[in-house]
Amino acid sequence: MKQTIKLYDIYHADLFSRAKASILADMISPEADNVILDFEGITFMSRSFTDELYNIVITYSEKTFGYTGRNDDIRVMMEKVAEGRTRERQLGIPPAQMLTFDSQNKLADFLVVQ
Repeated sequence: MKQTIKLYDIYHADLFSRAKASILADMISPEADNVILDFEGITFMSRSFTDELYNIVITYSEKTFGYTGRNDDIRVMMEKVAEGRTRERQLGIPPAQMLTFDSQNKLADFLVVQ
């Protein structure tokens, strides 16, 4: 079964926040195997909404998702977020060192010295 979800009817012109995106998951029919997201009339989509949208697509991996009515800004945002999800995050700080202690006394000694 094919399901088309008109995003403008739910959100109006602006798509923003993870919480708003999560509403979309509840609207996907269990019977649908092909979900079309219609972006007609959408003028803005935030990075957080887009990232959560990709989480929803991954959660419903047994379904096929398609997109229609995307303007250039929406298309670019989706491309940039998809690209960002494939790269390792660069935080600019070294990875944390994991320490283990075989007794509470050794942990207490470490904490006092630090």
